[in-house]
Amino acid sequence: MSDDDKGEHVKEVYARFGLAVYCAQVLEHGLVNALLVLKLIPSRRHLARSREEWEAEVDAFMDRHFEATMGRMMKNLRDVTRTELENPLHDALRRRNWLIHDFFRERRQEKTPDPFSSHTLSTPVGGFSENYLGQECSRPLFLLRQNFGRLALRSLG
Repeated sequence: MSDDDKGEHVKEVYARFGLAVYCAQVLEHGLVNALLVLKLIPSRRHLARSREEWEAEVDAFMDRHFEATMGRMMKNLRDVTRTELENPLHDALRRRNWLIHDFFRERRQEKTPDPFSSHTLSTPVGGFSENYLGQECSRPLFLLRQNFGRLALRSLG
């Protein structure tokens, strides 16, 4: 592989890694949004005496939940409502944790010591592939959005 090809390959690895991490963060934000609608609004909205007080409470709620791990966010959602999203969310958490904690370390332990070798992108290792980024990455987020209205109505009524 020429230096130019290797440079492009390195860019592609980081781009795919970045896209997968971005998808995980979008899912985390979706979990916090779901908690806002399913937990905070039904239990606290009627107690706010002003718009400013409500905005401060929403901001504090969001800040507190964004500090939580994705696993904690999922537990908080499970405490509010039971859904068919539990298995896809658990799978997304497993994949996210592998990506963040193990992807590059595992690439270093493979036969080729270069995490940017052509093997890295040419094989779907642990779900980190075009298919994962194109479909699997967004599946839990899609299911959350698809079921969000129904879950919100169930929690409010």
